[in-house]
Amino acid sequence: MSDDIYTNADIIQNNEPLKGTSSLVEQTSRRSQHSGSEPAGARRYRLAIVCLGMLCLLLLLISTVIYVYFKGALNEAEKKGGMLTAERDQLQVNYSIMAVQVSQLEDKMRRFAENRCPEGWNSFHLKCYYISGKKNTWVKSQEECRQKGADLVVIDSKEEQIFLSQFQRTWIGLIDKEHKGIWTWVDGTPLTTSYWASGEPNDFDIDEDCVEIRLAHETLKNWNDLPCSAEINWICEQGGVN
Repeated sequence: MSDDIYTNADIIQNNEPLKGTSSLVEQTSRRSQHSGSEPAGARRYRLAIVCLGMLCLLLLLISTVIYVYFKGALNEAEKKGGMLTAERDQLQVNYSIMAVQVSQLEDKMRRFAENRCPEGWNSFHLKCYYISGKKNTWVKSQEECRQKGADLVVIDSKEEQIFLSQFQRTWIGLIDKEHKGIWTWVDGTPLTTSYWASGEPNDFDIDEDCVEIRLAHETLKNWNDLPCSAEINWICEQGGVN
């Protein structure tokens, strides 16, 4: 019996260290679990950092795409701008060439008109003008012009009006004899642009149905209506170059 007691005592002694070891393991495990846990604030901070990083990457990507797009658009615009500039320069060159050609053509036509005008006639803008040296009525003046293959002058531009105003008091081919107050040229065209003197036409002598240029007035305001029976000089006009 004493042997059993000693044997049990040995078993108890042998078991006690194991129980202490088990307790130590449990404590170590609890400490490990406790030390491995992380506060909620730290987790939120780390999540915010990750989200911020992803946002930065996204912004960088968007910025890169926008830069590439607008860089390409800018290059294309510069290319088109260069093409337009080249086209403009070419048009300017073409215009200059055409201007020179037109000037040369006008000069040739002017010389041709001067050569083709009858002797004693004046040339202006491809037309020939005869300034009479004698006086006659409007009707007789028109007849004289017809005998020369022309008509009393028809003034259809400001330049022509200025040119003709340098000569003398003369009949021109304007009349309202058929329809009072309705002025027409000898070629049948209606009057559209006029150079009447101040207060004219006034039909002062009742039958002032024909028109003269009077030099005592302004160059662009020197027309006067006059009785067709009056006798003054006249101007004949022969058409342009055929």
